[in-house]
Amino acid sequence: MAKFGLFAVSLSALALAWACGGSDNTSFVATGGGPGQGGVGGNINFDASGGAVGGASGAGGSTNPDDLRDAACAGWSSEPELLPAVLMLVVDVSGSMNSDAPGSNQSKWEITRDALIEAMDALPPSTAVGIIFYPNLGNSTGQSTTPRPITACVAVDRMILVDLLGPQGSAHRNAITQGIRNARTGGGTPTHDAYKYAVQNGMMPANFPGGRYMLLITDGQPTFLLECLGTGQTQNPVDEQPIVAEVTAAHAQGIKTFIIGSPGSEQNVSTGADARPWLSQAARAGETMSSANCVDTGPNFCHMDMTQAPNFSQALRDGLAQIAGTVASCDYALPSAPNGQALDLNKINVINTPSGGPAAILPRTSDPNCTDGWRLDPATNHVILCKNTCEAVKSDTNSSLEVLYGCRSEGGPLS
Repeated sequence: MAKFGLFAVSLSALALAWACGGSDNTSFVATGGGPGQGGVGGNINFDASGGAVGGASGAGGSTNPDDLRDAACAGWSSEPELLPAVLMLVVDVSGSMNSDAPGSNQSKWEITRDALIEAMDALPPSTAVGIIFYPNLGNSTGQSTTPRPITACVAVDRMILVDLLGPQGSAHRNAITQGIRNARTGGGTPTHDAYKYAVQNGMMPANFPGGRYMLLITDGQPTFLLECLGTGQTQNPVDEQPIVAEVTAAHAQGIKTFIIGSPGSEQNVSTGADARPWLSQAARAGETMSSANCVDTGPNFCHMDMTQAPNFSQALRDGLAQIAGTVASCDYALPSAPNGQALDLNKINVINTPSGGPAAILPRTSDPNCTDGWRLDPATNHVILCKNTCEAVKSDTNSSLEVLYGCRSEGGPLS
């Protein structure tokens, strides 16, 4: 049983049935039963080759899934597991984070600390998490015009390596929580060094399947270039575009990057110009845009902009919950076909049984932005539930999924 922590998902009795052959002209009729959820009565005819020749019911229609399970085209079974996700956090604890948040008597770091601990508690055990803070947990980094080792501006020895969170109270959960509690503010902002190191030494060595995500939280412009070059002073910010390029390079390796801009990230202290466009560009480069019509010049930026939020604490919690919901996605790997058989990706059906029933065959789609049903990721061949369906499954503590193989998918061949 896989749970999503505070997202309260419990996927029990997960099962897969594989094609077992059969006569080419074997057929069955699944007659329309009682009123289903989102569909009407109807018939679906399947043959052993997986061809659906009748009219398909809609999402959650009235087709009896038992007829599909009993078809000559299905027979083998196996249990899948929800894929873990990998999340590496890069958290700014520079001196400016010690300033009070707008409209609050708490510092930006105190609010960020508490929100991060809450977000980590909500992540499911299958999530693998690591974290690094920068610059160096309260030590002054000093200025330099010559390259220095990364240890001069980032406390890499205090990075917590990526590992599965495991259940509540696990050693790694406690290590992440304690690392957040022990972080101290101070020094400049070596964002490029911290992000690049976290990708290369935190994310890349993490041998866990599933989606891979970076999360960068910062409250201002970088004040050090790569190799700890710069003054570290907020009045002397450095070029941010190399960081955008680093996020782009990470994306090319299959890593998405979330960007949170805390209060203070909205203004270039040196020029007075709006400093948020680079954060928006980084979110686009990391493929985590806040909306489809976001623009880098604002006011609808592509990153999670917290600078104008009336309540920074609530906005940050909401943003982290949104990220956690994305990371804790409904992503299922397909096992290898048994006995050397070839898996036909056109012959997959997903059945959801909510608490209280009835079971319903979910519709298949090829839309990567789908809201209902499920799709097959063309890059990984993973079964991924669409947004609304995923949220419904997460919120139903007694729901179960079953993925059947051998009969053609409702909606036809979409792979």
